[in-house]
Amino acid sequence: MNTQRQNDQFTDVTLVSGDCRAKCHRSVLAAASPYFQTMFLSDLPESKSATVTLKINPAALELTVDYMYTAEITATADNVQSLVEACGILLLNDLKSICDQFTLPQLEIANCIGMFRNASLYGLQRIQEAARRLMTADFVSVVSTNGFMELSSEELVQYISDDDVSVDSEDAVLESVLKWVRHDPDERKTALVTILESVRLQFCTGIYLNKVLDSCDVLTPETRSYLKVALKLHVAPTSALSGTCNSPTTARFSYRMKRRVLVVGGTEMATPVIRDNTEIRFWHEGRRSWEVLTHLKQSYSGFGVCMLDNGLLLTGGRHGGLPAKCCWKFDMQHNTWTELPPLNGGRTDHSCVVVGSVAFVVGGRYSSGSYCVESLDHNQRQWSPVPNQMPESVYTPLVVGCEKGFYVFDNSERHPSTQFFTIAGEWQVLADIPNNTKCNGATGVMLNGYVYLLGGMTNMCMRYEPTTDCWTKLGVPTAVMIGSAVVWHGRVLLVGGNGYSSDIRQYDPVTDHWSLWEMQLWKTLSGASVFSVDI
Repeated sequence: MNTQRQNDQFTDVTLVSGDCRAKCHRSVLAAASPYFQTMFLSDLPESKSATVTLKINPAALELTVDYMYTAEITATADNVQSLVEACGILLLNDLKSICDQFTLPQLEIANCIGMFRNASLYGLQRIQEAARRLMTADFVSVVSTNGFMELSSEELVQYISDDDVSVDSEDAVLESVLKWVRHDPDERKTALVTILESVRLQFCTGIYLNKVLDSCDVLTPETRSYLKVALKLHVAPTSALSGTCNSPTTARFSYRMKRRVLVVGGTEMATPVIRDNTEIRFWHEGRRSWEVLTHLKQSYSGFGVCMLDNGLLLTGGRHGGLPAKCCWKFDMQHNTWTELPPLNGGRTDHSCVVVGSVAFVVGGRYSSGSYCVESLDHNQRQWSPVPNQMPESVYTPLVVGCEKGFYVFDNSERHPSTQFFTIAGEWQVLADIPNNTKCNGATGVMLNGYVYLLGGMTNMCMRYEPTTDCWTKLGVPTAVMIGSAVVWHGRVLLVGGNGYSSDIRQYDPVTDHWSLWEMQLWKTLSGASVFSVDI
């Protein structure tokens, strides 16, 4: 049939595009293309006309006709785009697959947005999905390309709304949006409020939101008001607010899957005895299970534990009923334990906290010769008492670290909590917790510049504001919770219960609401510590 076409034998229709006039056989065109089959079977004028004019690149039309007769074609960088357009019109799926195979190896950061746009337009699903994966997997690199700057506001919203966008923090997404606006501020800044509704502002840091409000030069009054509402919801959830913030509340997969909830130590009820939990497990969201990370070096309890250089620092504890002074560090990257210099004396039921790169042990029950507060000197590789000790001993301290120091609360039953804050070695006394509330069994976290004290025998939920030295009473947990707490995607997880429990409850500071978390512990535990870590 191709020979007959070339010799103009029995041809009955001429396809026209620009200077290209291709004489063809209707039967061949109808067999090769659903587009032509529908056309020639219809009552349209083209079904009987001797010529059919097509809006296809002339060179692409010539190549496409050759392909329909021979099933052979050579795709090149110069012709593949026009061939793809022709495939979209003529519904040539086999030729589209050939274009896919040629185009996929050309996909890279610099052109992925353009290729995604074209693939979406012409239904090239393989290229569309491959480009989408590249756009989401290396978001930080893609936002530096010309293609990102040329996105329409609708395309930008579609892009940043994708759960698969991989960033360590939502700060990077907000920064990219502002960068896009600065590329053409006069035209784009009016669309910023609408675009911000697709930025997950709840997962931005308060520091970065403040920075944007203080120094960003493309904010309209409406945008500034929107971000102020978002910041207030971020740091003062129970305040009376005007305005709304429609930011998505679902975490992206990237920072959901890299950060893990890690549970260390505690004791379990193993009838008829209580025994120490030696497992260290983390919650794997993808597998929906608690995975074993490692085991403690030996069975003991009452130790202090904190995060140090993305590893676990364990200090002291009880061995054979006596306070111990041993210290261990677990390296999460290499899955190894290293013994560190011992404390100056045995210590148990204390707290361990890191400020900057310095580790401190605070309070507890200790053998003679121990100090109330010690710090670890990495250079000297030894623990030393801090020069200025706490005004009074705290036997079961609740310690909450922050950027510049740490807060200490008396976690015993003996009297209402004694509160101290230290910075640069100086101790300050904090305002009393309202109603002489005791912290017995409570835990605490630092979130958005506030100290939250939660749970305990008094079932408390209090927020302390350092700038005003004031306390605010919040909604209490739905059950008595004695355990440990961790900040997790803008909320607080409280692990433990009244006695031995596998419950995990979460507190939402935006709504001041408590609820059960999505999963329980793998077994009932008391006194376990919980962290948010990169694994």
